[in-house]
Amino acid sequence: RETFEAILLVGRAIGAEVEAKQLVAEMQTEFHEIARQAEAFSWHPRVYFEEWPEPFISGICWVSELIELAGGQDIFPEFRDRKSAKDRMVSPQQVIERNPQVIFASWCGKPAHLGDIFTRPGWNCIEAVQTRRVYEIPSADILQPGPSLLNGLRRIAQTLAALGHNASRAKGVFNVTK
Repeated sequence: RETFEAILLVGRAIGAEVEAKQLVAEMQTEFHEIARQAEAFSWHPRVYFEEWPEPFISGICWVSELIELAGGQDIFPEFRDRKSAKDRMVSPQQVIERNPQVIFASWCGKPAHLGDIFTRPGWNCIEAVQTRRVYEIPSADILQPGPSLLNGLRRIAQTLAALGHNASRAKGVFNVTK
C-alpha cells in the first residue's frame, strides 16, 4: 500500500501521474493474481525473512505483506509495522522457537551467505535448515519499495508454489541464486 502511494506521489511530482497510475494498476493486478493463486495452496509455510545477519533483522512491513500475498506466514508479523531496523531485531533463539519452514535472506546491499545460515549454532533443529529450504532474494528486488517489489513477490510466490506443489520432493532443495 505504501509503495503504491509513493509511486503515485513521485508520478505527480515529475508530471507523470497517468503513467504512475497505470503502473500501480498493473502491479495491483499482478499482486491480486498471485494472492488468488496462493489462496489455493494447501501448504502455507512459516517463513522467516532475514534482512540482516548481525544483528538478525526481520523483514519490514512490505516484505511481511509480500510473504502473506504469496501464501506464506511471516513468523514475526508483530514487527511488520516497525520501520526502524533496530526495532525489528530478533534473537537466534526467537527464530529457533518459531521454527520457520522456509527462510528467505536478503542482506541489504550485500549477497547473503546462505551457507552461514546452515552453520549457526542451534539452527540445525529449524525445519527450513533441516530441509534445506533457504533462499536468497536480491535486495534490489525486495528491500527497496517500488516497481522492483514485483520481482521479489514473484520469486517468493514461485518458490512457495514449487515447494507446496512438490512438498514430498522439496527436501534437499538448496538454492544459491545470486
